[in-house]
This record gives sequence, C-alpha cells and structure tokens, in this order.
Amino acid sequence: MIISKDALQYIQLSGCWRLPWGDIAHISVVKTTQGVEQVTLPYIGIKLKDTEHLVNVMSARLANKLLHEQKFLLIWAVNHHMITYEQSLINFTPYKLTDKKEVTGPLAAFLHQTKILEQIFGFQLYIPNTALDREITLFVQLLRDCQNYVSTKLD
Repeated sequence: MIISKDALQYIQLSGCWRLPWGDIAHISVVKTTQGVEQVTLPYIGIKLKDTEHLVNVMSARLANKLLHEQKFLLIWAVNHHMITYEQSLINFTPYKLTDKKEVTGPLAAFLHQTKILEQIFGFQLYIPNTALDREITLFVQLLRDCQNYVSTKLD
C-alpha cells in the first residue's frame, strides 16, 4: 500500500487501484453481528462515495484477483446464513452503470460481488490483514488520520 497526501493506493502483482481521499467515505475494521455477539473479520473495509468510480481505477486482471481474494467473505456470509449459496457465486452478467453503459468480464463480476458484499458488510473494498505492516486497528487509525488530515487541508 502507498499512502500519500493525494490518495490511497493498493498494489498487488496483478494490478493496483488508486483512490483520492475525497472518494472515500469511511474506513473501518470489518465487523458484523451474529446473534448478540459482534464478530471482527480480518479485513479493513473501505466505503466509497461512488462505487462506479472503481470502473476507472481498476484493471480486469486485478478485479479477477480480488474476486477470489474476497471469496472468504462470501463463504463466511453463506456459512452464517447472511446470503444464499447462489448469491456467493461469481456473476459474469454485464453490470449496468447508472449512465446506462455496461461493464463486462471480470470487472462486471467484481462490481456484482462488491454490491453483495456492501449489502452484507457495508463496504465496497476489502484489504486483508495479511497486506498490512501492523495490527489492523492501528492501520485503520493511520488511514483515518491521513484522510482527516487531507480533508482539513482542503477546507
């Protein structure tokens, strides 16, 4: 990951995404409620102001990689009866954007999966704790501090 005054960038061998701080609405550890117990999952969740912005910042190759990397979240949701097995399957049907354009291929599948994960956990992007250089809550605080710093400098 690269954290700069302009953006947050997530880099993998299969590609990267880069989001300006202004496009990020919220950053948090992914948590969910199971019965009366709150469960923390080993991911940072990023809520975007506009999910469709991902079309412009993500390659098909990275979208394909993230589809499989985030499968754990879908399996967890199926095992805890939050979605059906069918909802956890990769959906390669074209994804319709609000401007009526269609996205196809791995990027469409990623956007469909993103929509499902957002309904379950409230985020569109997920960074596994294995990609971090420190404990997950400390990393979330670092990202929030950077975002707050940038937003106060822009005001």
